[in-house]
Amino acid sequence: MKTTFFYLFLALFLFSCQSNGDKNVISGKEKYEKGDLQGAILEYSQAIKDNPDNVDAYYERGLTKDDLGDYKGAIEDYTKAIELDPKLVEAYNNRGFAMNSLNEFESAIADYNKAIEIDPLFATAFNNRGLAKNNLGDNKEAIADYTKAIEINPDYALAYYNRGSVKDELNDIQGAIEDYNKSIKLDPKSALTYNNRGFAKSELEDYKGAIEDYNIAIKLDPSSYQAYNNRGLAFDYLEAYQSAIEDYNKSLEIKPDYSIAFANRGYAKYLIEDIEGACADWTKASELGITDVNESLQKYCK
Repeated sequence: MKTTFFYLFLALFLFSCQSNGDKNVISGKEKYEKGDLQGAILEYSQAIKDNPDNVDAYYERGLTKDDLGDYKGAIEDYTKAIELDPKLVEAYNNRGFAMNSLNEFESAIADYNKAIEIDPLFATAFNNRGLAKNNLGDNKEAIADYTKAIEINPDYALAYYNRGSVKDELNDIQGAIEDYNKSIKLDPKSALTYNNRGFAKSELEDYKGAIEDYNIAIKLDPSSYQAYNNRGLAFDYLEAYQSAIEDYNKSLEIKPDYSIAFANRGYAKYLIEDIEGACADWTKASELGITDVNESLQKYCK
């Protein structure tokens, strides 16, 4: 009886110590879920202060710094978590994501490689490695990674979206639309996917179909200035210039420095013979870095 009581007491004592050591991590996660990211960081930092070997605290603090855009700080925390637990596959993946965000694509790929080495069925790492390869211009290898991610997880909507985007870059428009279709079936609330499918339809001169997709994208995300601009462009092709101008206006209302919308609105105004308005828009587009309008400025604007 005495021996049993001793081991039972020891187990309870150790559990109590572990709970006290992790209470800040638990509190940090709760604050994170509520959107209090700075409060979460304070909790994780306290946990690390109490226990410098707290892997979870470093990892969770890295996640939070990621969300705050502090990618260098996130990398430092993921690196420490990896030092403490070299098999922490999620830390390699997330450090790779932070590297990718800093345009350190080769380093990102190295981390994704390590994550895949630890877990060959880690679909997210394949998807993310595809993003890094795409950023390096290695589109065929990017497609191979997205395809592998889909093989592992056939319901991976984001991988279909990403593969569709690369197919679009490679001018495989029909293949892109097929991937967007699959992504939308799996995730019908993605405004970005509807926007991109609309753009692909425009490339096939299906302007009415494109407008239908842009309508859905705007309904899902009324702040999508790209969708308003793109719908305006489709209206232009249908010679509905006033509708196009209204969409460019809305795009610029959301993002006042959107140079592409200024350039496009200028051409729409030119086509309804509002030369003064066209020149004003082209001038603004040129000031914002759009060089394609300079020829029109020289030709039509004095």
